[in-house]
Amino acid sequence: MWIEHIDSILSQSSRDFDLVLSGCLISDESKGSLTKYIEEKKDLLAVDVFIDFIDELHPVNVTFNHSCIKCSKEYKYSGYLFLSSDIKLTKEDDLERMFRFHYDNNLGISNFIVDNENWIPTHISKEYWEKLQIEHADFPFGLSINCDCMIFDRDIFETYDRVIPDIFRSWCTEGVFPFICASLNKKYRCHDNSLVVHHAIDRREGSSSIAKTGCEKGCDDLYRSNKTVWERLLNNEAYECGFGYAESHSNIHTYSREHSLKIYLVHNNEAYISDYLPKDPQRLRNFLSTAIYLTSEELDYGSISHTYRKI
Repeated sequence: MWIEHIDSILSQSSRDFDLVLSGCLISDESKGSLTKYIEEKKDLLAVDVFIDFIDELHPVNVTFNHSCIKCSKEYKYSGYLFLSSDIKLTKEDDLERMFRFHYDNNLGISNFIVDNENWIPTHISKEYWEKLQIEHADFPFGLSINCDCMIFDRDIFETYDRVIPDIFRSWCTEGVFPFICASLNKKYRCHDNSLVVHHAIDRREGSSSIAKTGCEKGCDDLYRSNKTVWERLLNNEAYECGFGYAESHSNIHTYSREHSLKIYLVHNNEAYISDYLPKDPQRLRNFLSTAIYLTSEELDYGSISHTYRKI
């Protein structure tokens, strides 16, 4: 499945990108297969390909950030596309359209619809989903959807020294995306359904399917944080600067552990001139930089054991 999906990237008509294969604790067999596949196609490739094989256990937020940090030491990228390994591009101009959508609209984060796992009607609203049938639309402020295929603007990397918030081990990463964008005076927008990528959730396609029971711990499951979720994300400064956390859980449609524990924070509308436009963006940036991103004392990216090279 990985090779088939990577091939859908390398077959794109656009060549204005580099490809980084970021894998955490994958088998030696898989490392060998992926490397051999790229090396055999090397002379035919019109893009640069890098590998970042990480040899110690970390959440995908951390491993993606690590790859972004490594490749950005060599090149100054305009943005970073997170493409989950179970995502397959379906048309040769998918990347060109994605890039154009992101930069023409000067967005903070751009989301692209996936098939087989469309949570938008239930997690956002049916009205929002219907709107996407005819036009692009900003995410309702404070809400989000699964990070399967998203472009993160370089401004995020330059502001926070990383891309994806890294304090989350299992849940709730995406729910803070609107506030990252707001802190940069940018929008978090979804492309309409004229562009849809394939999400492999069937084991026959090679997917590992949904995480096994027990892998997802809940909204108080922070990674390497020296503070509790209450101390770090649910404090007075969080509310005053306009931050929100797991807002959908205030009216969640299913029962779950974090819902019963009331772990959520609805953002303070008084901190905003309008959605995505905070009255004090610097105050919001200051909060986010130490609230949703780990400090160097909590995690030193430079000490992560890995193999990184250009193929």
